[in-house]
Amino acid sequence: MPRISRRLLRQAQAISPLLALLLRPCRNLRLAYNELRWLKEHALREPQKLRLQASASKPEHNRTRERRKLRRYHNTNGATEAVAAPGWRTLLARHVSRRARGEPLQYIIGTQPFGELDILCRPGVLIPRPETEQIVEEAAELIKDWIYRKAPQNTLNINSCLEEGKFPVSTEADSVLGSDVTILDLCTGTGCIPLLLSDLLRRTTIQSERKLSLVGVDISSQALSLARQNRSRSLPKPLFNCSVKFVRADVLDTTIPILPRADNPFNERAFDKHQIAPPVLFALHHLFASSDSSLPKVNILISNPPYVSPTAYSNGTTDQSVRRYEPRLALVPPPMSSTVPRGDEFYAKILELAKHTEASVVIFEVGDPGQALRVQRMMVEDGWEHYVKIWEIGGPEGVRAVVGVKDEMSIDESKKSIQST
Repeated sequence: MPRISRRLLRQAQAISPLLALLLRPCRNLRLAYNELRWLKEHALREPQKLRLQASASKPEHNRTRERRKLRRYHNTNGATEAVAAPGWRTLLARHVSRRARGEPLQYIIGTQPFGELDILCRPGVLIPRPETEQIVEEAAELIKDWIYRKAPQNTLNINSCLEEGKFPVSTEADSVLGSDVTILDLCTGTGCIPLLLSDLLRRTTIQSERKLSLVGVDISSQALSLARQNRSRSLPKPLFNCSVKFVRADVLDTTIPILPRADNPFNERAFDKHQIAPPVLFALHHLFASSDSSLPKVNILISNPPYVSPTAYSNGTTDQSVRRYEPRLALVPPPMSSTVPRGDEFYAKILELAKHTEASVVIFEVGDPGQALRVQRMMVEDGWEHYVKIWEIGGPEGVRAVVGVKDEMSIDESKKSIQST
């Protein structure tokens, strides 16, 4: 990493000593200035939130007094500004110190924009990347194309359905809509992928007479807790044609277990007691409440799994800030007795899961061109020969995903730069 010039340091110092501290993680003045602005906005809001939270447990007359202290006023331009609570400068200095040591900005501020959503971020859970956001947006377009080819157009007035208070009640919706479209997001983390897909696809499912069922799977209880908080923020009201659920399971355990029966029900607490995650097929069977012993069926699998090899993680290829602050569990697959190269283990296991669940579409995020080619070859050998492509979103140096489709369909390739098999 190149050293920061003294001239640039002096320039930043002349503007603000805090700006100079942010040059180390940001490496350029413009980005450092933007981060300082975001941290200041966060520091201004934070004391007010803490004060309101503390006052919630106080008597009513004390709570009223606290609200008065946090009154709002109009400035000369007519814009509304919050009265800054005391202590924001101290908080800003602390935030800048944390950022200067390399801690990710998202962990300090607590959120990350993802499409039209604002996703909560916490230490111990991988931060959503802009690259993943791009892939999800492209995936939504492919899924829309797939849905429209699988069902006739609906007669519902979509605009009236989406207006608040005009959704059909659940019984009416069940009679109007057709079969579900089930999308499984494996290694869901914050839940950003199924939540953004629900935001992008729910209009389509109304038009195509289908319900949208999205399920996020992760082995981390900490990640699932955060994903459920994000669901409460992003979907405060239940939607009649869309559900988002999260379940704990081990994606790498694709064995077909003895499925639970009425006289031998699934006991989730037994797994929690031993601090282990159930096999993914076992957990999905319980989640979908199958009445028989058949395996659950899924239409679409999407995943941004751990794909960094131990060598790439430790040799400097992976950013130091990522290694120090983000969970290794979400980046590097655990060691396994497998014939696939290190870093590719999840792709092989998810393809096994696609067979068991009879998935029609699989979408993988990958790390680099070499890994993209390996996963593409893996999918062709596994029977996805009808359509297996590498998406190069943004050109050869852009974001990469590997996509497989088993059904007959056409893809609008003009929207993507795609490398043929």
